[in-house]
Amino acid sequence: MKKESIVEITKNQIRKRTTWALILILPYIFSEWHMRAYGLYATMPYLDKLVHFFFGVAVAAIAYLVYFKNRKFALLCTFAFSMTWEIMEIIGDKIIPQSPDLFDIFFFDGVFDIVVALIGAYLTFALLKKKF
Repeated sequence: MKKESIVEITKNQIRKRTTWALILILPYIFSEWHMRAYGLYATMPYLDKLVHFFFGVAVAAIAYLVYFKNRKFALLCTFAFSMTWEIMEIIGDKIIPQSPDLFDIFFFDGVFDIVVALIGAYLTFALLKKKF
């Protein structure tokens, strides 16, 4: 039986991590694009939570897989990116008025969006813990 070198093992790990990161990122990209492209925020505003969930999954997957299973770092990244996103939405609404279906009426909507993203992050950890 041939022994694998450290370089080959590292290449295999990087390939495996990259594959899983892409698998977990694509639902976010797909859902966000479709929501905006087809105006689904107006007809199905509750799907916004699904997009935020997939955002949490995507950020956590990248942070967790790139920084070698550091859950605290991945959770912090998810929280920071979610906060940044919500702040950008507020600023964006002030600079370029959005259609009413994209406007956050309540402060709690932004907070709930962040919580949904963190739930996505925790579920990502559970999945990746089994895989790595």
